[in-house]
Amino acid sequence: MGIYRRAGDISRGWRCRISILCNPSMVAFVPVHGGTISRMGWEDEEKPVFEAFLKALPGFAGRPIAEWRQGANPPDVLCIDGTGSRIGVELGEWLNEAQMRANKSREHLENSYLSAVRSAELAQPDHIGVVWLGPKADVELRPENGERFRDELEKCIRKIDKAWPFRSDWGNPHFGIHRDFSSYPVVERHLDSIHLFSRKDKGPPPGYCWIRFPNRAGWYTPSDAVEALLALINDKTSKYSGLRQRENLGELYLLVYYSQGLIYNTTFEGPGFGLSEVSLIAARRVANNTGSFQKVFLFYALKPELRAVQIWPHPAEQTTST
Repeated sequence: MGIYRRAGDISRGWRCRISILCNPSMVAFVPVHGGTISRMGWEDEEKPVFEAFLKALPGFAGRPIAEWRQGANPPDVLCIDGTGSRIGVELGEWLNEAQMRANKSREHLENSYLSAVRSAELAQPDHIGVVWLGPKADVELRPENGERFRDELEKCIRKIDKAWPFRSDWGNPHFGIHRDFSSYPVVERHLDSIHLFSRKDKGPPPGYCWIRFPNRAGWYTPSDAVEALLALINDKTSKYSGLRQRENLGELYLLVYYSQGLIYNTTFEGPGFGLSEVSLIAARRVANNTGSFQKVFLFYALKPELRAVQIWPHPAEQTTST
């Protein structure tokens, strides 16, 4: 695994992030909390994840499942087969939580501006196509300042737009950075700059949020995501001793799923490296310590690519538990 450049406009993961935020049905479980990592309950998280898993791998147990419902937590899910045997399924979400905290905090800050500006509702300027906001470090826009900020920002942009044709470089697609907000006190308290782009060649489509934040970019390595997955597996396999006996379970499975990681973490994918390679690494780790689990699954819980794989034991090696 190498180190790669993640370009905000090109990266598959960040394109998907925009698609997910616009179309929540894309994922089995969609986070709605901002700023902090919050765990949802059965109806909002665990149930839709398991329903999607069943669509991706209906024969996961090696025999028909007659019914399933919320488990005793642990396990998260309780399945009953045709003979009445009970199968517990413990869920674990594959996340780099340090990255998620940072990115959710950033998202919360950006949303405080975007929800106030609502630029899709504003008439687009004649010459300016897109405006990127550059807020002061960690300065959130409070709701009571939202309307004043929106009004001042729009006036500032339209003033720049009127002067646009008189600049010698007005046809340059990259117009420049504006930092003088002395006539706009609320904007001045919140922004360091705005970055303006020409719409000379092609303006944004109707309904487009033309006042926004720049797409994020940077360097990443898939090993960050892989290490987070292995840490989750280590944590899960160290727990649940005696759970099968306490809950009268014939078997106990671990289902690791990937959902919010696509939105808030750097991707596990790289050139020549993807879910198949990650599955092999995870399978080797599980083989060293299976804990209390009889089967372990890895589930990519994003539509329309729902993909589930049994990583331990390998399907050709599995035997019926007694």
